[in-house]
Amino acid sequence: MFSWGSSFMKLNPIRTEEFGQSFLLANSDCEVKIFPALIQFFQIDRPNRVDLQLDIKGPIQKFLVEYDLEKSRLTVSLQTDDGFLKYQLKAENYRIYFYLDRVYSKGLKINQEIVSLRELREVFEIETIANSNPARLTLGSMKNKDAFMIVKNKEIETLLPWFFFLAQKIPSTVVAHFSEYIAKMIVDKRNLDKFFRMIFSSVLDGFFVPRSFDFTHQGLPEIFDSTYSNLSKIKALVQFFQNILIDVQNGTLSFLPHLPKSWHQGKLEDFKISNLNVSFSWSCGQIKKVEILSKIDQNLTLIFPKNIKSFRLKDGNRSYRTTDPLVTLKENSTLVVDCFQK
Repeated sequence: MFSWGSSFMKLNPIRTEEFGQSFLLANSDCEVKIFPALIQFFQIDRPNRVDLQLDIKGPIQKFLVEYDLEKSRLTVSLQTDDGFLKYQLKAENYRIYFYLDRVYSKGLKINQEIVSLRELREVFEIETIANSNPARLTLGSMKNKDAFMIVKNKEIETLLPWFFFLAQKIPSTVVAHFSEYIAKMIVDKRNLDKFFRMIFSSVLDGFFVPRSFDFTHQGLPEIFDSTYSNLSKIKALVQFFQNILIDVQNGTLSFLPHLPKSWHQGKLEDFKISNLNVSFSWSCGQIKKVEILSKIDQNLTLIFPKNIKSFRLKDGNRSYRTTDPLVTLKENSTLVVDCFQK
């Protein structure tokens, strides 16, 4: 267990009052589009679609959708002309479920059938995934809770932690390839901020629903090889963001190898890679603290930004300063690295 886990910033729920917003539903391969009297489900890479028609009376007031990524559920509340209504949507056990939490009568008519209060109603079967402990990324402050404005203004420091967390809960065994143009573009770190804006404005619609085309018609180049599915694009993006922050190759573990200048501070928690669980933080572009839990006995070379000359190692009861990047990790033992000096 990591000693600093409780200090990591919790992901605030995504909140919007807009009708007809699209959401990528955690633990599923589905898009959910939510209106007051209509819920639409689309399997992203399949032609399957299910509509739920809610028998309610408008005008609608106090319409609110909250997407709690920590609990992988959407909660919708609204004031109808007849009274208050609240329900939840969640994917688990290869199915999407509708749960009626509060209603102004004994039940709610959906598609001409009555759903009772506190009833859990199956919507349809899906491809699903269970990832109860995804890695967690934060990039500075996440105080702004107005999700619609965050998406509209492309606030990457807030959007990316949400997307990074959610993307690990999406089923896909294939990782898409970037187009030749994009592959050349992202080699230069100076182009990364531009690339991020392209992703969040032309590939990910609404709240992170992947599209197969430039849906905003900005005249942008192809970002992915056209042969890949939309879900595989999600996997490609989360892998790309991981590689910006950490990389393991041939017995070496590199920290912040391609960090954009605009990512001034952040934390990555419980990232699993090559028999390791890794957490670390940085500020002003400099590494601050690292914790490594190894699942096996192994030797590992730690690579930090070039200006780091020495650091402190803490392993069990031992604590010492060193300039040697080669460390020995014991099975199920946590190594702490801190007090970095230039």
